[in-house]
Amino acid sequence: MAREVDLIARSLVPIVALLDPKLVVLGGGALGAHAERLIAPVEQRLGELVPLPLPGFATSATGEDATVMGGVAQAVSIAWQRAYALSQE
Repeated sequence: MAREVDLIARSLVPIVALLDPKLVVLGGGALGAHAERLIAPVEQRLGELVPLPLPGFATSATGEDATVMGGVAQAVSIAWQRAYALSQE
C-alpha cells in the first residue's frame, strides 16, 4: 500500500501547489473500499512533499459509482444545453 499512497500523494502535489483546494475527495472505482484507509497515509505523505497548508480530505459519497454518475451527469447536462439551444431558435 505504500507505493499507492506515494503515487496518490505525488499526483496531488501540483494540484495542491497550483490550485490550493480546500478539500480533496478520494473515491471511485480505482480506490473502492480502500479510500477511507488511504486518507491518513496520503495526507501524511503529501505533507512531506508540499511545504504548504494541506487541504482537508474526505471520501466520496458515491463510492465506486463515481465514474458512472459523473458520466451520466455530463450526458444530462449536454442534453439540457442542446434542448435549451433548440428552444431559443
